[in-house]
Amino acid sequence: MRSEQQSSPMYDIVISFAGEDRETAKALADALTLKGLTVFYDEYAKADLWGKDLYSHLTHVYRDEAKYCVMIISEAYAQKQWTNHERRAAQARAIRENREYILPLRLDDASVEGVLQTTSYMDYRATPLEEVVDLLVEKVTSYNRERGIAFEVVRLEEVFLKAGLGPKGKLPFGMLTSPQPVQHVRRNRQLLKPQLVWMVLTRCTHVRTTASRSSLSAGRA
Repeated sequence: MRSEQQSSPMYDIVISFAGEDRETAKALADALTLKGLTVFYDEYAKADLWGKDLYSHLTHVYRDEAKYCVMIISEAYAQKQWTNHERRAAQARAIRENREYILPLRLDDASVEGVLQTTSYMDYRATPLEEVVDLLVEKVTSYNRERGIAFEVVRLEEVFLKAGLGPKGKLPFGMLTSPQPVQHVRRNRQLLKPQLVWMVLTRCTHVRTTASRSSLSAGRA
């Protein structure tokens, strides 16, 4: 069995989406992070993306650095330059591995090049966010078990308490989780905390910054 460092991509899930669908992408990214998965979502990675050649970097991320790519399909998605680039990178990975790397999440009935109508998908119009998240956790857990990648059980309450967030026995700001331990797989424990802190702070303060957007965000718009 290969070591975890050799066999495990950096992210459990990468999300490919158009700017018009950011609300859905953010809700999904936040919910997956609360479940303990590592997620590539552009707002989580602003510092890392700053100054990089986005064309080559995103090719690497969407082709090589995830266990699954959730593709949020919509009319807007089919029209954007960056989403088409992300799609081509993800499709290269799917062809290389000959497995269900791309997981389509449909917001409408748009046709996207390379995504066949016979491809199984989740319809967000008929599937609650919670169900989508649970299914993704199940997919990632199965991926790791099949490949012998070590995974751990973490109580999210403990993660928040260690970070000094929320009173004892409660998650901060009304966030809920199952009383049972949540199984998840992660390569690097440190990846979770910045995402949680970012998410909690934005929910707590309701700050809406007007900072200039990255070229990636502009490409999604």
